Amino acid sequence: MADEQRPSDFDIQSHNEEVMQESIKNQPLVGERAAISTLVEEYASATETFQRKTQELAEKFKFVRRIRRDGNCFVRAFWFALLDRLGQDDQKEELKRVIELADGSKAQLLDQGFPEFGVEEFWEVMMEQLKEVEKGTYKDEAKQVIAFNDREISDYLVCMGRVLISGSLQRNAEFYEPFLADESVSIVEFCKREVEPMGTESDTLQITALIDWIRVPIQIAYLDNSPGPINFHVLPEGAASPPLFTLLYRPGHYDILYV
Repeated sequence: MADEQRPSDFDIQSHNEEVMQESIKNQPLVGERAAISTLVEEYASATETFQRKTQELAEKFKFVRRIRRDGNCFVRAFWFALLDRLGQDDQKEELKRVIELADGSKAQLLDQGFPEFGVEEFWEVMMEQLKEVEKGTYKDEAKQVIAFNDREISDYLVCMGRVLISGSLQRNAEFYEPFLADESVSIVEFCKREVEPMGTESDTLQITALIDWIRVPIQIAYLDNSPGPINFHVLPEGAASPPLFTLLYRPGHYDILYV
């Protein structure tokens, strides 16, 4: 009788997934800065490799900002860290360049054949947020956190980032297609399936394409269970200037690090 009442493995797995999804929904889209010690504590019971690497991060960085783990974390983290950094006084010329680049992106995407209804509103939100940076609104970091937890603003920025990545990949299809895991898939099909839909995770190809478009150097710290010290990767490779900001990569997820 007891065995008949025991839930199946499928039921248990489904329940666990529901709990996890509910937990994710309760997380802010973008969190407040937290002391890097919270990351060390998070891995206190993990493998020796993870413990050593989090300690290594704690020696280089003071804060971590957690991003919701919803498949959109890279693009959301990228926009938040970019706008945050461009709002600082030493980045006025770079901010001007990025605004000009972003301003011309709508026409470029429409010329590529992207539908106006799939670009216009996302582009407008991107430009509005860049203008807020230009006005100095986000010198008050709390205001930027509030904006990025506004679902419409935050998700429209993510959507715009995805369209920009797709446009970059398709403009340079000859270069990127050899890197696709499935040789039978075209770059257009890849973008429709793996880039443009919300919730699809960003891999090296998507990240490289976004950096190729915006031409802003960034650094990614890889926190994984591989041997050796933590790996830092700067994109684009051979960048002439130091990275504007650092993202923390953990398998399947991105957050932001601060010195």
